[in-house]
Amino acid sequence: MGHLTQTKHNSPHPEKTITCFAFIHNGDASALLGDEWKGYRFKGNLFYVPEWKNGFPPHEIRALFWKCQKVWSLEHEIELLKRELKRLNEEFDSLEVKAAFYRRQLVLESRVSMILQRSFI
Repeated sequence: MGHLTQTKHNSPHPEKTITCFAFIHNGDASALLGDEWKGYRFKGNLFYVPEWKNGFPPHEIRALFWKCQKVWSLEHEIELLKRELKRLNEEFDSLEVKAAFYRRQLVLESRVSMILQRSFI
């Protein structure tokens, strides 16, 4: 068998063959996907990311899309709930002002009523 760069007939291997061999032998994702994928590798049915020591199995990689969608949905829901909470707090503050006014009115009317009652007795 010849060197990696030559076949039996002494003709050079196509570049794609070399990159496929590098991918299969080393699991190096950059061999197939380009320099942006340096450090990413496949080994033992797991996908390894440079920033993470443990590999990801296929089902976790497939689940990432759904998890991202769920995060977006929950962030959107949080924003809606924050707006609703702000609206309810403003309404509560407004009602507290009204309640204080009616409380003062009630006390005032009670005093006036007591004065009137004493006057007519």
